[in-house]
Amino acid sequence: MTPTTTPPAPGAAFQDRRIRLLAAGLALLYLWFVSAQPVIGLAHSAHDDELFLRLAEYIVSGQWLGPYDQYTLMKGCGYPLFIAGAFQLDLPLPVAEHGFYLLGCWLVVRALRPLLPNDRWSFATFALLVWQPMSYYVDHGGGNVLRQNLYTPLTLLIFAGLIALYTRRHSGAAARLGWAALLGLGAGWLWLTREESVWIMPSAALLVAVTAGFFWREQIAWSRLAGPLALATAVALAPVLTVCSLNAKYYGWFGTVEFRAPQFVAAYGALSRVQAVPPVDRVPLPRESRRAIYTVSPAFARLQPLLEGDLGTHWVGPKLQFGGGLWMWALRDAVILTLHPRNAAETLAFYRQVADEVNAACDAGRLPAGPRHDSFLPAWSSHYATSLRQELPSYLRLFVLFENFNARFPRSSGTAPELRLFRDLTHAQLAPDDNAPEIATPRAWAARVWRIGALHDIGRTVRWICVAATAAGLVAWLGVALRALWRRRAPDYLWWLASAALGGALVVFTISLLVDVTSWPDWRPLRFSQAYPLLVLFSATALAAWWRGISFQNPASSD
Repeated sequence: MTPTTTPPAPGAAFQDRRIRLLAAGLALLYLWFVSAQPVIGLAHSAHDDELFLRLAEYIVSGQWLGPYDQYTLMKGCGYPLFIAGAFQLDLPLPVAEHGFYLLGCWLVVRALRPLLPNDRWSFATFALLVWQPMSYYVDHGGGNVLRQNLYTPLTLLIFAGLIALYTRRHSGAAARLGWAALLGLGAGWLWLTREESVWIMPSAALLVAVTAGFFWREQIAWSRLAGPLALATAVALAPVLTVCSLNAKYYGWFGTVEFRAPQFVAAYGALSRVQAVPPVDRVPLPRESRRAIYTVSPAFARLQPLLEGDLGTHWVGPKLQFGGGLWMWALRDAVILTLHPRNAAETLAFYRQVADEVNAACDAGRLPAGPRHDSFLPAWSSHYATSLRQELPSYLRLFVLFENFNARFPRSSGTAPELRLFRDLTHAQLAPDDNAPEIATPRAWAARVWRIGALHDIGRTVRWICVAATAAGLVAWLGVALRALWRRRAPDYLWWLASAALGGALVVFTISLLVDVTSWPDWRPLRFSQAYPLLVLFSATALAAWWRGISFQNPASSD
């Protein structure tokens, strides 16, 4: 069927020169505003901000991830590698992060452009992706040297590569393989950045399956899809295997992070398998359960002096009830301080011993326990179901209404020597701190105040545009689905893409909600960072699918 307008060339993001200039101006304006936001220096943030900078410092100095301890393989090295790269290029870290996000937005629009009605539609999609308020959100209770700053643009890179598998299906080999390499790079880097990256797999599988369906219907040679997918897989595996090899060389273990190691997962699952009576809310291993385990597991008993002593008190106070958000860190501290291991291999061998001893005691009936599960997820109970029903409405409102947006910054925390790492590694202005007045020049800080305030006001306005677009997109998505059912024809690719974007956003939301209900309460928009641009993508593609349907003489066969 012939559309009402001629589709653009596959390589174009914006055909109209004026719109190209407008998009470039919008991107530069975005960078000008967000560059006013300083880095929040948080001394002693050993599990987040300071950890990433410390690992990046080791990388820059040629020591890989530094000496082995409980922090070395705690979180993925993808973000420290990015920090090290920005440092070597002499780029301020916030500018590098926001620039990468702009690249992700532009690549998504470029990949998607052949399916959009016109340049104005492409520009609106790009503008809303860039300016959606959570792209410059600041967590007022914490810092901003966080891997979410990399995770979000990587999500967009992956979606751009997946979209291009379809939109570039008739292009030459260079274009198809270039987009495939981009897909693989994004996937590999995402895997190295956060530990729960599997959330994106359902969306990716859906888009690959839908693309394969169109290849079959259009009788396109399968090699034109199989070749790019093979290249994407190879490119994704290359950095992951490189990191695994480096870890094997330096730490005696071929893997990425210990949280993915079967030994650690098995130990955590075995310990949380022990049932407490009565259960303690959001506490995976209450004190009474630990006391019972000490009597049947000699390995775990070695940790008792620390977990029930000063280390435990340091983490959670005298009651010694470790919440789900703290237990895993306290456990890792206790293991390292007890064993003083030379490498990861020794640490993981200890976790395996704990898992075997605790599981054996549970299987023999010496401990009250549920079925074996090698997982971080606690065994589901009616208590969790009740909490889920209570929290779901408010949690969903928080997500879909882009609530708790903030662009204003808290102050840094620490002395000037403690904040040296933040200043030196980020090449950026630090937020002021009363204890370290020398880290921020008052005149330089004052010049940023207006831009930060304006950015906050812009975000509060754009927030409601995003909410309205999401609501309109949902109506359009349902309308296209109902029309397809009425005509007994499958929807076109845009509808499936909208479904994948919406599904990905909802998976992120669901994981965050389950963590909130079962482990630790967390109502920060930071939890959904990679999902917000997917809501925008969903809106743009669902509305475009509806528009294409009414613009074609025979909408059922538009693709």
